[in-house]
Amino acid sequence: MVKAYGHNGYFKSLEGIVNFYNTRDVKPTCPGDYTEAEAMAAGCWPAPEVAENVNTAELGNLGLSRADEDAIVAFLKTLSTDTSRARASSS
Repeated sequence: MVKAYGHNGYFKSLEGIVNFYNTRDVKPTCPGDYTEAEAMAAGCWPAPEVAENVNTAELGNLGLSRADEDAIVAFLKTLSTDTSRARASSS
C-alpha cells in the first residue's frame, strides 16, 4: 500500500509533511516540479496551488527543532494500525 498525505497526495512520508508544516514559509520555493524527496534534499518547497488558501497564521514557520519534528512523527506513528497484522490476528 502506498501512503500519501496532504490534500493532493504530494507527501509520501509523515516526516515530509511534518517538516513542510514546520518550514514551508522558511524555505524557498523550488524552481521546478520536485518530488517530496527532491524538495527535502534541495531545501525547498513547491509553490502553493492556490496562494490565497495558505494558512500563514498557524503553519509554515513553527520553529520546531529536528528533534521536535521526530517526536511528532513518532507520536503520529503510534496512532496508526498495521492492518495486515490486525487482519492476521483476527483470523
